[in-house]
Amino acid sequence: TNPHRFLIIFGFSDITMPEIFSQLIFANPSDEMIALGCNDRSEMVYRTEDGGIANSVWDCVVYTLLKQVPAEQALFYDAFLKGDKVELRRFHEKYLLEAALTLRPHVVNNIGEQRELLGRIDGIMKQVESDGLNVNQVHPQLSMIRQHNQFLYNVFELVRQRLDGIAEMEVKKRREAQLQPQ
Repeated sequence: TNPHRFLIIFGFSDITMPEIFSQLIFANPSDEMIALGCNDRSEMVYRTEDGGIANSVWDCVVYTLLKQVPAEQALFYDAFLKGDKVELRRFHEKYLLEAALTLRPHVVNNIGEQRELLGRIDGIMKQVESDGLNVNQVHPQLSMIRQHNQFLYNVFELVRQRLDGIAEMEVKKRREAQLQPQ
């Protein structure tokens, strides 16, 4: 789940891994957040194939949102401890729009960071080439680092698209529910 590890330790970028760490880090997490998985990098992941978001990510975001409604937060956590998938699904569905909108800025920020890094790398490559030099001889790892950053950018973009689709669908559902006669 950590493509940086391969790049740093082994000197290559694994762009075939099925999941990557979400980069979602909670400062001073409570025991409940830790139990939900917030400190487990193998659980706090996005699927690389389609931008799918792991349940631990959703659980942590929903639990954080429910801090504003302590009774609901306690019910959510109790359902988690009991493994009550039906009740957890109910919470996830009820707060899906809020959770997606909460997670989206984090994802967009990661996309921006990757875009900036790709721009820097491209600038270096163009400068080296304009000097008539071979990029791979001057900076032998630069192409691999670029591939790594492009991979991360693409995954975060898939997650953003997924979140946008969820938000659009949830807004539509809520509008339709408001138009229903009571």
